[in-house]
Order: sequence, then structure tokens, then C-alpha cells
Amino acid sequence: MHAILPTAGQAKAGRSGLRLALACEATTLLILVSIAVPLKHVAGWPYGVKIMGPIHGVAVLALIHALIDSLAAGESGRRTALFLMLGALVPFGGFFGARMLARRRPEEAGLHVEQGGESTMKMISTAVREFA
Repeated sequence: MHAILPTAGQAKAGRSGLRLALACEATTLLILVSIAVPLKHVAGWPYGVKIMGPIHGVAVLALIHALIDSLAAGESGRRTALFLMLGALVPFGGFFGARMLARRRPEEAGLHVEQGGESTMKMISTAVREFA
């Protein structure tokens, strides 16, 4: 039994979802670390952490879901997923991960790839031919 590869449109939607999840996680982490935690410890106002903590938790769960979807669809490897997850632990790491994904994808690198139901393997071979 072989896996069915996603079409170009499905793959692009999955990548943009992963990049969006990375950006949301990075943004909520920055707000939590740079605004909410200092307000709690310096000003004695714990409500920022009480509000941003769960929001950041949901963003992390969305990122994990997007990473699992990306792995299941064959859009990224285990090493990339591990790098993205570890990068999400540091402020600005999610932004760097999203940028890395944008640079690694043929369509977002400015290559012309038709999206008329092509498989991922066909897209990759087209990208390799255009680079060569």
C-alpha cells in the first residue's frame, strides 16, 4: 500500500497553516515574556500572565497540530519538525522557522510550478530542473 501525495494546492495550504501557527506562537510568546511577565513581577499585576498564558498555550497546541499534519502529509521531515519545535521555545524562534520554511519551498522561492493537481514529487522534480 502506498501513500497518496497531496496536490500542490493542499500542500501550499498546509505550509501556510504551519507558517501561520509558527507566527502566532512566536507572537504570543513575545507578548508573554516581554510584557505580561514583567508586569506581573515589577508592577504586581498578574492578570497579563493569566490572560496571555492560556492564549500562548492554545498557540503552542495549534503549532503542534500543524507540525503533525505537516509530518503526516510528508511536507516536512522529522528533523525539520524537531528544529521548528525547539525553535518555538525561544523568543523570535517561530519567526525564524517561518522564514526558513518560506525559503525552502519552490513556489515561495519564485519558481514557476503549475498547481493543476500535481503531486508533491512532480513539484519537486520541476523545481530541481528549474534550478539546474
